[in-house]
Amino acid sequence: MSVAAVRQSPDGAGWELVQSARAILNAMENQDLANLERELDRAACPGCLPPARTSHQEEQLELLSAVATHLKQSIPRFASGVAASLDPVQTDLNLLRHLCRPPA
Repeated sequence: MSVAAVRQSPDGAGWELVQSARAILNAMENQDLANLERELDRAACPGCLPPARTSHQEEQLELLSAVATHLKQSIPRFASGVAASLDPVQTDLNLLRHLCRPPA
């Protein structure tokens, strides 16, 4: 789904959240540190994603922001070798995978 389609979606915040979580996971899987930093900054930034329309979306956006903030603190470990550094952030990765599920 394109970014334009996401922004036009009636559930924009939900789809943006899914796309943001996927982008973080993709950057980690590709060991793309520059893209990872950019996506984490975006996800951790209040107001960078569309506002939540429901309390459920609000909770998901807060979770995404918290996970992104925690992962940003782990970047020095990633810079020395992503594969060796994944154990301490496995919970974060599992939460991102959960957030990647499209909104119902």
